[in-house]
Amino acid sequence: MDIKPSSKGFQTYQLQVDSYLNQAGAVQNTWYTVLDTTLDVILYFAMFLCTVANETVEFRWTVDGNVYVGTRDAVFGTFYYAYKNPGNGTTLNTDTDIIMGMRFSPLYAQSLKIEIRKTTNAGASALQSRITYGKLV
Repeated sequence: MDIKPSSKGFQTYQLQVDSYLNQAGAVQNTWYTVLDTTLDVILYFAMFLCTVANETVEFRWTVDGNVYVGTRDAVFGTFYYAYKNPGNGTTLNTDTDIIMGMRFSPLYAQSLKIEIRKTTNAGASALQSRITYGKLV
């Protein structure tokens, strides 16, 4: 559990079962939702993977109504960790190192939606994503 101070005292967040997507035969330019919650939420990390080389993967986070987007030319079988760097405005960053992906964690929000898609069509690829998060208890 994480504890966050607030004007109401301390708030406790409980770790949830990871939200997971394994979309076989992902269709080009189709958004797939990995997580969509209106619960008070804490995001620890967001990971994605593409199972075909030379695909461009785009990911979108909607945090309390604000939209953040990132793009990555994906290498086959490589795990990428997405994160919001406060200095990059509405652009999300990615890294293959989980430490970089967690450098700007956690992210607190009232509502959070995380989506992923491929914008190229290099083959019959699967998109995979795993989100580790908690909710206010």
